Amino acid sequence: MKRRFQKRAEKQAATATTHVKELIKQADAVYSKDKALADRYARMAYRIMLKFKLKLPNSIKKRICKHCHRFLKPGANCRIRLGKSMIIYYCLDCKHHMRFRYKGNKAPKTQS
Repeated sequence: MKRRFQKRAEKQAATATTHVKELIKQADAVYSKDKALADRYARMAYRIMLKFKLKLPNSIKKRICKHCHRFLKPGANCRIRLGKSMIIYYCLDCKHHMRFRYKGNKAPKTQS
């Protein structure tokens, strides 16, 4: 039996995704003038992500701290370091770090 409201949920999720992307753009634009407003936009985007169970790209996920839900601006309130196959984001507001895996360039194995 088909679900009755599946199309509606898909439309809502698509609308929510565009709304979250727009909030992140606005937070990036406003950060230099008003940090509190940028943090509010990031918190709103995080709440929308939770409500609609959105799976957004890492480029958006990395802009919101997972612990304090503030907007992260590299160089201003966020420190980024590269580890062994990890990108480490360190939030200077709440002093927590987030780790994201990446595939580094590995040298091809030579047979001898």
